[in-house]
Amino acid sequence: MNGSIKGVLACCLLAFGSASFAACPSAAPITSAEFCQSFKAATECHCVFSGLRGGICTNMNQFYIKMINTLGTLPRVCSLQRYTATQECIDDWNCYRYGGLTSDGQLCSGTGHACD
Repeated sequence: MNGSIKGVLACCLLAFGSASFAACPSAAPITSAEFCQSFKAATECHCVFSGLRGGICTNMNQFYIKMINTLGTLPRVCSLQRYTATQECIDDWNCYRYGGLTSDGQLCSGTGHACD
């Protein structure tokens, strides 16, 4: 993968929650019925502010694949961002993509269903 893409993704992940992203919304709690919509909106906002463009910021699956292809694993992706606990980040992505339960047994988005 191109080094500049890695840099942009790493920048994106490391900057989550920084002042430059103050305009980005926060995701609702993972057990909330509003989680799916709010997590997508927050992720899209952070993606755009990181400098990535085009459909990748509006396609959660493409963005997820880009992160994994660039950085290797979801735990690694989540460990590189400093503003959300690593396990919370992992739970957020797993709940968004697969539904089910969080790592501590809570029902994802109030229904257990995947978001997309």
